[in-house]
Amino acid sequence: MSKQSVPLKGLLILAYYFPPVHVVGAIRLFHFQHEAKAYFENIHVLTSSNTQLMRQDASLEPHSPHIQSVLALDLRRFSLYKKARQSPHVSTTIKQKSIFRWFQKAMDSFPFSLLLADGGPVYIYLSYRKGKKLVQAGKISHLFSSFRPQADHIVAHLLKRKFPQLYWIADFRDLPIDPIRENVFWPKWQARWQRFLLKKADLVTTVSKGLLTHMQGLHHHTYLLPNGIASAPISLQAPPLPTKFTISYTGSLYPELQSPAPLFTAIRQLLDDQLISPNDIQLIYAGKDGTYWDQLIRAHQLKSISLNKGFVSYAEAQQLQQQTHLNLLLSWSFPNAKGILTAKLYDYLAAGRPIIALVNGERDLEFEQLFQGLEAGKIFYTGQGKVLGAYVESEMAIWRETGGSLSNLATGRSREYRWDALMERLVKVF
Repeated sequence: MSKQSVPLKGLLILAYYFPPVHVVGAIRLFHFQHEAKAYFENIHVLTSSNTQLMRQDASLEPHSPHIQSVLALDLRRFSLYKKARQSPHVSTTIKQKSIFRWFQKAMDSFPFSLLLADGGPVYIYLSYRKGKKLVQAGKISHLFSSFRPQADHIVAHLLKRKFPQLYWIADFRDLPIDPIRENVFWPKWQARWQRFLLKKADLVTTVSKGLLTHMQGLHHHTYLLPNGIASAPISLQAPPLPTKFTISYTGSLYPELQSPAPLFTAIRQLLDDQLISPNDIQLIYAGKDGTYWDQLIRAHQLKSISLNKGFVSYAEAQQLQQQTHLNLLLSWSFPNAKGILTAKLYDYLAAGRPIIALVNGERDLEFEQLFQGLEAGKIFYTGQGKVLGAYVESEMAIWRETGGSLSNLATGRSREYRWDALMERLVKVF
């Protein structure tokens, strides 16, 4: 179906975290709903009232969808600390504690997830009631539910059971049963629950081939819908030229899966060998895990060349990505988890700056093929510290020779990964 065709009747998005709430998952939803406007007569959204208590991002403000807040009397709402209510993020230090890991595992495991995870019975019931009224009013033909939390898929399941004519798309940004993180109790039982929950879904979408392989074991009709490049990313007329060679990372840190430590080690060695000067290089971080970043920086004695900007808006992150010499990408590749293409990759492609990817684990062909096809930058695996250091040294040499200029990617190659192109292909599947 093209944009010129007769539009589909109506889309109902079920998303506990919906923009402009300032979380990573909201970025995917922001782009999805923006592009969906070209194909649907109207778009309605049911989201948690708790998002009104959380940090907002003006650069993720949605325009035109009919948004209804649904009361969620869950643990997040009843948090004792105002700070915890305002931000859905948990610090990396807390995440590493055994009691938190056990509690997180319970939150991801049915039936505990019904009471402990975001959403809860009240949110599920009220969302179902509101969704049912919209369908009965003849406004909805398609459902799009977002994980996480699982509550939105439960609401979609109930609506699909009540109205079989609806076309239900169940979207997964993460695996509900992750073999690497071992995030659930009784994995086989959880798989049975997921198959039951998704049985009525018409299409299951996820963000990478690595995740798609796992989801194919839970549903018969799966589809790859990567996070994609913004169809109209912000563009700076004259980006200020950094006075130093900058390497920037804008995102989350997961100590058990990925880490910037190999880069820090390589840079520390270059400094010790006096192959580069501390006056010429700067490491920049922007994100929610600044405390952990600073911890690693201190361990590698790089405090003098590090700048921690903290938690910034989506627009500010895009701006930083466009004004740096190298964008740092962190991922992982294990036997049961390959093709982990994070949302950050597509933001970096939109920025048009070379990407330096550190992949924790074994060789990942999907990653390599994507990088080679787009000439996106360089990939380094665990144990390639010397090669990594040599690359940074050579890039800095080029930087000095060109008078500190910013190099660009061949961004025209990435057009097929833009959100408008992704949505056009998705709609043809319906």
